[in-house]
Amino acid sequence: MVEPTIPIRAGVRRPEIMLYQDTGPACIIDAQVVAVNADLSVSHHRKCDYYDEPEITSWVHHQTEAREVIYLSVTLSWRCHLAGNVCPGPWDLVNTLLPSSPRKPWRWSTGL
Repeated sequence: MVEPTIPIRAGVRRPEIMLYQDTGPACIIDAQVVAVNADLSVSHHRKCDYYDEPEITSWVHHQTEAREVIYLSVTLSWRCHLAGNVCPGPWDLVNTLLPSSPRKPWRWSTGL
């Protein structure tokens, strides 16, 4: 698997994963490790805001048939504290937002 490369005017964005289903929402997920004294909630929101741009949303819509785009981060401190106050667990949130069904299998980004 290769990180997707998303060209925008400000440069290139390379999130860790892009999940999508044929007609459901798409999910852009990027991971980061921050200092122990960093505010995990602030770090999480900054990472989501980094990707939540109209050019990226447009790129995702052109690459997939997604109705909407959801931006998430997996933010950990060096001591493995997860930004749990933001997400109860990133994969639980993904499963809630993007429920799988037998007719709509997940598709992973492959460096589109």
